[in-house]
Amino acid sequence: MNQQQKINLTRRSKYEASPLLSRARRNTVAVVIVALSFVVLFVLNHDDGTSNSTALRQKPSQSADALRKAIQDDDSVAAEKHTKTNLVDPEAKNNLEDPDEDEETHPWSWIGYLDKLANKDVEFVTSELKEYADGKTYYKSPADFLKGCKAKELPDKRCGFLGGPEDKFTAMAPHVMKVLHHLGMTESSRVLEVGVGLGRNAQSLINFLDEDKYCGIEPNGDMLAVGVAHMVGKKAIDEKRPMFSTNSDFDFGVFFDDEPDGNQLFDVVTSRSVWSHTSKMQNEKYLASFAKYTKPTAFLATSVIKVTEDCSKDYNGTEWVGKSHDANNEGIVIHCMPWIREACAKAGLIAKSLAEEAPELMKGDGVQKWNDLGQPWIVIRHDPSESQETPK
Repeated sequence: MNQQQKINLTRRSKYEASPLLSRARRNTVAVVIVALSFVVLFVLNHDDGTSNSTALRQKPSQSADALRKAIQDDDSVAAEKHTKTNLVDPEAKNNLEDPDEDEETHPWSWIGYLDKLANKDVEFVTSELKEYADGKTYYKSPADFLKGCKAKELPDKRCGFLGGPEDKFTAMAPHVMKVLHHLGMTESSRVLEVGVGLGRNAQSLINFLDEDKYCGIEPNGDMLAVGVAHMVGKKAIDEKRPMFSTNSDFDFGVFFDDEPDGNQLFDVVTSRSVWSHTSKMQNEKYLASFAKYTKPTAFLATSVIKVTEDCSKDYNGTEWVGKSHDANNEGIVIHCMPWIREACAKAGLIAKSLAEEAPELMKGDGVQKWNDLGQPWIVIRHDPSESQETPK
């Protein structure tokens, strides 16, 4: 092999090897890039708080000023915008720690309103709730309220017992409104809700009804305060003027200062997941109040655990079973239809299941089957053969 051939061979070997060298270089560069990426992520995750994190912490206080100005200017749109944007503003009223109560007295108290509202008249309770609601975030739906709780917009104590599973908490209001409307409720109906809870149904009822038409009873002052503040809202309280009571004796007369006339009596009374915890004696008090403080054309729609003719599993105790304003127990009870009919007859009333009262509603809408959300309804009306006594 002459000298020129050796030179050509060397050049060819060099060119043939160059793709391998290029691939190696590319691999090396890729490794370096990945390594640098990990370094950047490490630095970001261990920021000492002197740059971006400081700026983020400064924004809530600036937004709080804007929120206060929006509230002062009565600009509800701006107020809602700022409240929703900054969910954990430490200066917002929502995030102030609520006072603790004696857990031995109230095993699941939240914000200190159990004692404050206990045994007080309707005017006092309603006034205190209105004051508590001032400045609190209003949520447009139960689903939004749950999102707010999960996002830590509210202290944990305000996101306690919902009265049932989350899916039913969010689905209940449309269901209740559909049933009550079908049974005869209109905007001008005077409605009493017994068992307001966190206001999941009160919100829709108050928005639907005319002014001065909604009354609500909830013995748990803490639940009531949270519901009125965040589900009903200060604006609805001012415009619709609902009234509230913490009475635990099923006495509907607390809403009347004097002997009511016919126009003041209730057109609709409703409860959801109340008769699933009450004793028979409590139900009798409930029925007596319904008979006394409602119009002859009024109806009561209440849910029960089961519509059954079998009375062998009936609850015959004398106390409320389950969570309440003064108990932290679990449990549900059954009251059979024969007993309910008998108790109603004694009060001059007639009881039917919703399937008997409104079979057309139970057929569903042709697309979706009827769903009672775990507790079927019974409907109670005045017996037309009985003359209603004038309330005394």
